[in-house]
Amino acid sequence: MRPVVFSIFALLLCAAILQLANGLQFTLVPVRAEAENFGDLAIALLGSGYFAGYLIGCIIGAPLIGRVGHVRVLTAVLAGICAFALLYPLAIGEVFWMLARVGTGVCLAIAIWPLKAG
Repeated sequence: MRPVVFSIFALLLCAAILQLANGLQFTLVPVRAEAENFGDLAIALLGSGYFAGYLIGCIIGAPLIGRVGHVRVLTAVLAGICAFALLYPLAIGEVFWMLARVGTGVCLAIAIWPLKAG
């Protein structure tokens, strides 16, 4: 019984850390965009891009996991989340950041999908 509780606790702790980091990024990106003099519409589209990506990830997540396997997909999307978070300082532009937010949304939806499917 104890190993099962520890494995579930580890899974939920990892999901909590992932969601906490996403929440911090959700706060930091608009603040940084304001500092970079993006327009109000561009900042609003950054938030919308994340949710559009999340919707895409919800649609493609289950077939992708079924075809490739959850371990490989989870590894790939977690690497994608890290890569997208590191891309923001490389190019400062509304379109580039919008694509990074869409990619982050796709990856996060797929990473959280096994927890929702339970």
